[in-house]
Amino acid sequence: MKITIEYNGQLRHLAQRESDVLDIDEGTSIPEAVAQAAASYDESFQAILFDSQGELLPSALVLMHDEPVDREQWPTLTDGDVLTLLPPIAGG
Repeated sequence: MKITIEYNGQLRHLAQRESDVLDIDEGTSIPEAVAQAAASYDESFQAILFDSQGELLPSALVLMHDEPVDREQWPTLTDGDVLTLLPPIAGG
């Protein structure tokens, strides 16, 4: 099945594109899909999303169809889903 992962902010800059279309297996989790997409990019890109153990950082915002994803209970991906990744935001 195919899903789209859109990048915003610094992720878009590092990826040098707005999005990727991934062909994933049914049953792939959102963190697994994000890791699959991130594997195409360098360590700078990956460091924005993952900790040293490869876990998705809680500060990286994941949206599905423009709605924040509940990390307590990751929704199931289906064909045609669109995920949006927003890097952690800092400032004051």
